[in-house]
Amino acid sequence: MAQYTTNVSPLNGLVLSTLWTAAAAPASGDTAATGTGTFLAVQNTGGAGITVTIPTPGTLEGDLSPLPSRVSVSVPATTGVAVIPLTDVHRDPTTGLATINYSGVTGVKAIVVRVP
Repeated sequence: MAQYTTNVSPLNGLVLSTLWTAAAAPASGDTAATGTGTFLAVQNTGGAGITVTIPTPGTLEGDLSPLPSRVSVSVPATTGVAVIPLTDVHRDPTTGLATINYSGVTGVKAIVVRVP
């Protein structure tokens, strides 16, 4: 498990392919900062599609039922790319970070970007 570095996009843009090239393979349980304009970008060059799950800590008001986890759009095999907002609703109150889980990691790269 690792905490992703948040890459802040300059106003003239950011080349994601360069960041993906330098990124290590992700692992379930990785963490990332949350907030307005912050998102997880996932690239899948592996031979099988994957699903990214971001748990939603907290409970429904009044009955203490756990909130459901947010499952992103599945990331297809070989050329799949997904952009997943990391909103504050996904922030774990204990760590202050979102936890990110992957159904598979072969051929997968992930980065966190914040757009001002």
